[in-house]
Amino acid sequence: MLKMIITCRRNPAMSRPEFFHHLRHVHWPLIQRYPDVLAAVPGYVQNHSVLPERDFGPAAPYKIATERDSVIELKFDGIAGIERLLAIPSYQQHVRPDEARFNDLPHNIMVLTEASTAFRTPAVGRCKRFDFIRRAPGTEAATFGAELKRQSANLAFDPFYTAHIDRHVDNVVVGPVSDGGFGKGLFDTVREVWGISFDALSAVAGRSFLESADAETSFSVFATEFTMHGSVH
Repeated sequence: MLKMIITCRRNPAMSRPEFFHHLRHVHWPLIQRYPDVLAAVPGYVQNHSVLPERDFGPAAPYKIATERDSVIELKFDGIAGIERLLAIPSYQQHVRPDEARFNDLPHNIMVLTEASTAFRTPAVGRCKRFDFIRRAPGTEAATFGAELKRQSANLAFDPFYTAHIDRHVDNVVVGPVSDGGFGKGLFDTVREVWGISFDALSAVAGRSFLESADAETSFSVFATEFTMHGSVH
């Protein structure tokens, strides 16, 4: 299975509350209205971003992307599954135009990934952090991949880390993709961690930084998870 991850910016004509309302209460019911579209997407999760505020200053391994309003996760049965969705007339005629109404599509970032779970506890919180990670210039993909696997394996046995994190998944980018009007980004992996609170996620931020990451272009997003349909993992 492929997982498409899209980190979105809202239409600048919308406020953040208007964007979130549209995403959950307009766009999602619109998808439900067309069973052929829903059937083409085995898993769909909305993650609504949470921004730092005066009384809320979360810590992250990379800079927090305050311009990102959501992270969308979609599961597909390979590239063929994406092509099937794009070929559905009701998607092109109704769902796709709505995506352009509330998104700033050219500034969205989309990657195709394969998920690798480092660990999961029986109960998983809905507070999440996404780390969009790009390897540093001059670092070979194999070197970066080896460090990523080694660090995730070590974190899975770190008692402090596992006391705060409920689930840890590395979504490894599997190759270049056509942007399809969504925008795209040159990232190597999207790390995804869950916790019972944003304070718990912040407590382990220092343990999550990768030495072979490009700190200038990598970024983190805090979000609240809303599983709309199926599963993406």
